[in-house]
Amino acid sequence: MKQVKGSMMKSFIRPARANKSGIYQEILTVSGQKLLKERIFDSVWYPFEVYKEIATHVSKIEGKSDPKVLIKWGQEHGEAILTSIYRGSIVDGDIVKAVDKYARFHRLVFNFGDVKSEFLSDNSVIITYANFEPDFEYFYYIALGWTKRYLELCTSKKVSYIILKKSWEGAEATSYQFSWD
Repeated sequence: MKQVKGSMMKSFIRPARANKSGIYQEILTVSGQKLLKERIFDSVWYPFEVYKEIATHVSKIEGKSDPKVLIKWGQEHGEAILTSIYRGSIVDGDIVKAVDKYARFHRLVFNFGDVKSEFLSDNSVIITYANFEPDFEYFYYIALGWTKRYLELCTSKKVSYIILKKSWEGAEATSYQFSWD
């Protein structure tokens, strides 16, 4: 069974709870509604399908399905969680070690999927999400922002990106190329 840690679940539970219009009670499944009412614990595993359901609706409603908003959310949540609960994941100065730790971080918060890396030079790397949820477009934009911010925290430099492959458009995996000065 695919699962996700509560630390990731919270990033979508909070905005859904903050919306007082009642829309989430109307559109979420019973499982989704139940999680909105429960206390979410960072270290507990939760069903991925419920995470995907809540994340999809929050991305559509609060994020207006706008990739720029979702990337920004990824950057903000990434920085918040990586400078607190998962602060040991940030590696200063050794980008190869930092990218390796990023792949291990993914396995800490999702019990499936792979994050692979390929260095193109000392200041450029391709990060690929494979064997994950290929049609979960919203996640991939959020992960893009998260990864960008993670690399900025590790390099202390501005990071740019290019989306190379999109699994939600039929590619076998989703790949991003990141570069910094």
